[in-house]
Amino acid sequence: MRDSDIENLAGAPTEFKTYLHQEYAKDSKDDGTDSQCHATILIAQLDPRGWAEGSVSDCGGANVYWAKVNGTWKLAFGSQEEAPRCADLKKYAFPVAVGGSSCLDNSSKKVHYTG
Repeated sequence: MRDSDIENLAGAPTEFKTYLHQEYAKDSKDDGTDSQCHATILIAQLDPRGWAEGSVSDCGGANVYWAKVNGTWKLAFGSQEEAPRCADLKKYAFPVAVGGSSCLDNSSKKVHYTG
């Protein structure tokens, strides 16, 4: 994700854009590690009140969920599973529109999520 892509995120609050700039800057520095692996960030769902869902890949990948906690955006959790964990969605009070309508319970069974 280029800086210009971040600036063009429709409806994204300034604080979320700033957070993504900071995270992207960390991943794009030339620190001598594998230069074939640059972070790609995709924002699939965004609620400007404080939740986002998407994916991050950098020679691997994961579904990721961001949340605004105490006024600050952060990576809440990530997963490579087919659905997020219900406990994670509940911990950050993800709305269904961002978290999805299903999640994995404690026994990894897919169940309906209501927010």
